[in-house]
Amino acid sequence: MGKREIILIGKNSFIGQKLAENLAEKEVLHVIKNQINYYSKPNWFNLIKNNTTIVFLAFENSLSAQKKNFYSYNINILNFFNLLDKYIKKNKIFPNIVFTSTVTVYGDTKSQIVNESFNLNPKTEYDMSKIFFEKILIKLSINYNLKITILRLSNVFGLSKVSKQKDRGVLSKIIKNIKNNKEVKIYGSGKYLRDYIYIDDLVEGMIKCIKNTKPGTYNLCSGKSYSLLYIVKKIMKMYNLKVKIKFIKFAKNSSQIEKRNFIGSNKYFSESFNWKTKFNLYKSLKLIYGDKL
Repeated sequence: MGKREIILIGKNSFIGQKLAENLAEKEVLHVIKNQINYYSKPNWFNLIKNNTTIVFLAFENSLSAQKKNFYSYNINILNFFNLLDKYIKKNKIFPNIVFTSTVTVYGDTKSQIVNESFNLNPKTEYDMSKIFFEKILIKLSINYNLKITILRLSNVFGLSKVSKQKDRGVLSKIIKNIKNNKEVKIYGSGKYLRDYIYIDDLVEGMIKCIKNTKPGTYNLCSGKSYSLLYIVKKIMKMYNLKVKIKFIKFAKNSSQIEKRNFIGSNKYFSESFNWKTKFNLYKSLKLIYGDKL
């Protein structure tokens, strides 16, 4: 079987860079960098062939930026999908599409185990945007029988050189502070549960669904949930460190989603793509730190 043609939109994100590194070695990869081109003047559409896979990672994941520019930002993306719709209809070329969504579309799920049939209950502009474009893509799949894969990602972590958003990548920032013997700041009690997936596991899962297209909506998560407080104490115990922890009250206008618990199920994705996580919490932290700090 020859190499696959893949168009990656959003390489500059943490996930995008890792994914591009892996795909470039084995597939024909086209990276679309300029936002103007992929939103309003998609002159790269000539790269699309039947069964080309478009991986859409270009999405503002800063909660504050989404709130500030909610309408203008989402109109740009809607315009992009409208142009893609017209291109497909005119040229009768049918790409596969992989779109990254988020598990926060489920809202505050308390202590329930969440699978893909769980009710959606968005709490932020970011989550509302993701759900809206999930539905747009499902409509495209019905209109043209496209193969659309929607991946709802949990908290991705690993040391990153590209993350600039102050309100994202919390675990990576905490790990960095511990490594540098700096005070760790935790909002609230630190006992809220999150599903943290190591970047290498996530990228492997994405590559599997690119190579073996199975349309659908999937949770791509580790299937294990931990509190930030537990992780901080785990790191200190592993490396015999003692770092000051400062607990900070949530601001009055903070989103409810910041106080959520999430325990996800990855069973559907795992069975569909013969995938399982290789890096448990201990192993992934060990990889980030190495044997010595």
